[in-house]
Parts: sequence; C-alpha cells; structure tokens
Amino acid sequence: MFAGLERKIRLIIILLIAFSVIVSSVLLYLALYQTISHNFIQLSVQYARQQNLNANLYLTLIEETAKLLTNDDELVETLENPEFDSFLVNRTIDKLSGAQTANVSIAGITIYGLDGVYYRSKPIGLDPSSPPPLQQLMTDPQFYEFTLSEEPTLWWVRRHSPTEQMHEKFMTLALKIHNINQHLTGYLLVEIKIDSFLSFFNQQTTGKTAEVYVVTGDNETLPAPFNEKPTVGWTRELPRTTYENPADFHTVQDRRFLYVLFPVRHSRENVVKVISLTDTYFPLTGFLVLLILLNIALILPAVTLSKTIAKSISQPLSALLRKIQKKI
Repeated sequence: MFAGLERKIRLIIILLIAFSVIVSSVLLYLALYQTISHNFIQLSVQYARQQNLNANLYLTLIEETAKLLTNDDELVETLENPEFDSFLVNRTIDKLSGAQTANVSIAGITIYGLDGVYYRSKPIGLDPSSPPPLQQLMTDPQFYEFTLSEEPTLWWVRRHSPTEQMHEKFMTLALKIHNINQHLTGYLLVEIKIDSFLSFFNQQTTGKTAEVYVVTGDNETLPAPFNEKPTVGWTRELPRTTYENPADFHTVQDRRFLYVLFPVRHSRENVVKVISLTDTYFPLTGFLVLLILLNIALILPAVTLSKTIAKSISQPLSALLRKIQKKI
C-alpha cells in the first residue's frame, strides 16, 4: 500500500549515507594529498638547497686553489718573460701539476699569456684534449665577454669539440692574472670533471636519484652523465634565476615532476634538478584503494538499514490505514 513511499525512503537513506561517506573520503584524501605533496616538495627543495651549498663550497675550494697560483710571482714572471726560460717553465708546470694532484676532480690547469703563450699541467689519467690557443678561446662568447668585463672569475661549460658527449665535457674556471702593478698579464683555466660537480645534486631524500641537467647560457640543455633516462617534455622554457635568488622551483601541470633551479656562481649556467613526484603518490594509491573498500563496506549495510527504517515507517502507516478503513 505504501510501497512507493517505502522505496523513496530507502533511496533517500542510501543516497544520504553514500553522499556523506563519499564526500568525507574525498575531503580526507584531498587533504592528505595536499599535505604530503606540500611537505615533500618543501623537503625536497630544502634538501636541494643544502646540496647547492655543498656544491658551491666545492667550487669555492677550486677557486681558492686557483687563486694561489694566480698570486704566484714565478707564474707571473713566466708569462711576462719575453724569452723562454726552461727553469721557470719547468717550475711553473710543476706548480700547476702539484695543484692538480691536490684535487682528483681537476682534469687540467692551464695558464695563458696575453701574447698567446700557454703552459699546462702534466696529464693525469683521462686528461682532456690539448688546450686550445688563446685566439681560439676568444671565439667562445662567454670567455670573450669575461675578458672585456671587470669580473675576476668565470665558470662555464666549455666544449672541446662540437660532437663530444656530456661525460666528456668539463666545467671550466677562468681567472685573470695580474702582475704586481695590477696590470693584466694573462688567464688561468682550471677544468674539472662535470660529473664531479653535478653529482652533488643527484641524490634525493627518498634515497633514489634525481635527474640533473645543465642549462647553459646559450639555452642548451645538457643531461648529466649519470642520468638513467631523460625526463620527457620538460625542456620547455624554464624561469631564469640569479645567484642572489636561488631555488626558484615549479611543477608541471600534471604535477609529475618537481623542477629545482640553481644558478652556477660567477656564471650564466643553471643547474636543473628534476625530481619525480610519482613515487610520492604510490602510498596514496594504496590509501585510496582502502578508502574505496571502506566506502563499500559502509554503503552496503546502508541498504539493509534503509530497508529496516523504511519498513518501520511504512508498516505502522499501513496498519493505521487498515484500521481506519475498517471503521469506515
């Protein structure tokens, strides 16, 4: 008699319980998702900043080692001496070689005179190709701008050949050499293995490795030698950053990757650390499955509950209606 009313009551109760359970679960999942994502990103950026500090300390050590050579009177005298002095030259090469052996990541040290003469440390192991003459170095835009500027220091990724691989590239430090009268006498170049520098950035808080790239001053993207596989689709234009404002970061629209950008000191190059966010979401996937099962476990009893409540309402009404009909 009241079958239609009973069905409506059951439907309302089921929808009300299902709506409450699903909305509560969605809000809980979104809150947990946002909290984990935010904390992971903040922790990753903080960890990357510490890595950047360590990398800069490493570059500072290389710079200070090189400055000891630029302040050496014998090296200055070797560059200024118009005549070849084998004693001075051998002493100079020994000093360059000694500074090189003090740091295993230094691949070579070269000094250049303004007249084009140059001297290089003795090769050790996998030494890069022979140093180019000063005239060829001047064709490099970054080095040429450095020679015209007042800047005393330059770091940049220098190509030895157009076809060389990333693992064959070197981070190059250039310093200006002045004599006692503060007149420019020449330049000192220190080459370090680029993977020694980039390895400061490849570890992640989760224990896994991140992808690391160098974006050069010419906007060329160079992957680190230890990258397992390039990150697809990230090479769109990234925000440029300066040494005074490090660690600008952003994520792609689908929030799959976190990009942390750091400028290289005294350079136009930037280091880009690419961190995968998908591993962070794996535990959330398990939690989402648990929420779905919990929702099913709560909604299924609601069917029985709605039936009981509907009958508790419809049966008294049916009995009352029958009594009224009998009296009539």
